[in-house]
Amino acid sequence: MWKSYKFRLYPTKEQGAGKYVELVNPYNTSQECSGCGNIVRKGLSVRVHKCPECGIELDKDDNAAINILNICTVGTTERA
Repeated sequence: MWKSYKFRLYPTKEQGAGKYVELVNPYNTSQECSGCGNIVRKGLSVRVHKCPECGIELDKDDNAAINILNICTVGTTERA
């Protein structure tokens, strides 16, 4: 289970400024391929995401960021 208590202060502060905050469970966001959804297991020292299924290759953190963006935009017209 991820520690959601670290994020509790941010929604109130941001919403007061007219912003919307979406809390996302980061579980598997760096392991899941942002191109095809395949789970690609890798250690913490591995910095590059290389998917054997679809061939996408990008920085592990960029892959995770795209997955988080996709989670937040499900049901909207935006997509990474």
